Amino acid sequence: MSTLEKLQRLEALCALGYTAPLLDKALDKLIAYQISNQHSEIEVIRQDLGAFQEKYALDSQTFFEKYQSGQMADDADFMEWNALYKMYKRLQQRLNEEERDNGTD
Repeated sequence: MSTLEKLQRLEALCALGYTAPLLDKALDKLIAYQISNQHSEIEVIRQDLGAFQEKYALDSQTFFEKYQSGQMADDADFMEWNALYKMYKRLQQRLNEEERDNGTD
């Protein structure tokens, strides 16, 4: 059974009135753990982005806009920088969503 299927079963049980303090605690801990991991991943990527920003004297947002519009070459560094920035934005968006949903904003 997939994670999604397990969550759907839990959702169905909760909709029928099932409550369990232990389950609530476990879910809170899982969410906190996930948020902590997201922060760690983002920090590693920030350091990698910082190296590119320093090397090319250009912030990542500006680079990304230029790269996406075809104003930057398709060399290996730029392709990696582009991929890292996309990953960073995706992780940041997911983290913001998790923190908003968890009330830790």
